Amino acid sequence: MKKWTIPLFKIFGIRVELHITFFLIVLLFGISGVEEIGVGRGLPGVLFIIVVFLFVLLHEISHCVVAIKYGGKVKSIILFPFGGVAQMERIPTIPLSELKMAIAGPATNFAIAGILYLLFHPFIGIGKNNFISYLFIINLTLGTFNLLPAFPMDGGRILRAILAIRKGYYFSTKVAIKVGKILAVGMMVCGLFINPWLLFIGIFVFIGGMAEEEFFKINFILKDVFAEEICVRDFRIIPPSIPIYELIEIAKESSSEVFVVMEFEKPVGLIRRKDLPYIIQKNMPQIMVSEICDRNFISVDGKSKCEEFFSYFLNKEISWIAVYEGNRMVGIIYPESLLITTKILESLKYRF
Repeated sequence: MKKWTIPLFKIFGIRVELHITFFLIVLLFGISGVEEIGVGRGLPGVLFIIVVFLFVLLHEISHCVVAIKYGGKVKSIILFPFGGVAQMERIPTIPLSELKMAIAGPATNFAIAGILYLLFHPFIGIGKNNFISYLFIINLTLGTFNLLPAFPMDGGRILRAILAIRKGYYFSTKVAIKVGKILAVGMMVCGLFINPWLLFIGIFVFIGGMAEEEFFKINFILKDVFAEEICVRDFRIIPPSIPIYELIEIAKESSSEVFVVMEFEKPVGLIRRKDLPYIIQKNMPQIMVSEICDRNFISVDGKSKCEEFFSYFLNKEISWIAVYEGNRMVGIIYPESLLITTKILESLKYRF
């Protein structure tokens, strides 16, 4: 996701990023104008979409504040054309806490709409084309639309939280995701015949639901699984001072898929067998392995739960993990090995 976002600023320590597809919407509104899409004459298209995203940002910030209050950990907020997404490394797992977090977003928009109506109700109403009226409609629409029970929208999370009080998160997430997919398909069908915007929103919701489903499934499978239980222990240690051509000879004689560059008994980088052809093509064979090894890693204790670091891989913050027992490195975890592990665990223990 990083490759398709532009960092804007930080608020409460949370990064706010803009997805590049935002500019397509700004261009569309700038060319067509708000009047052509039926919103009115009082607000130019580009200004209108910027105001929409301001309220979307407030919507997402309210989610984050409540999530942090109940033990969640928020990494960033990404603003998409059809709404915002708060990327959380850890979300509240108590149903009532998630319920409060999910309600916070729409409640913020309804509260703003209510304040606007109380202060400026003479300017608000059907057929009144003015700035205040647009602000009221924006917030009312954002709050109402997000209450649709289409996971991963707020309504879907509210549905899951309510079901989870009695049924647990596994069953509740399955139901919420299925309902969300049905509604997303319905939006796409309506979009083909009624309004093209519904088509795009339906696609966005459907893709978001699939991503949430995969994220939850892996988190559920890895729940209470320790790093020492799934780490790859079959790796070859190589010194940092050997050239690439020497590594190639070592690889020919070894069955290991990964080679850990160690210096003073500490890991400094990783080279995977599958990357060797690319490395050979792009580098001179005399270059030392220390110059091209992957140094983007963290170290964890073998007793660390996988759910604690899985999000690092998901967000592409790291490439691999060094697993320790005491002061000794005993294994490594990298995305491919984690994927294989989750598939094995799923076939043995769970059916999502």
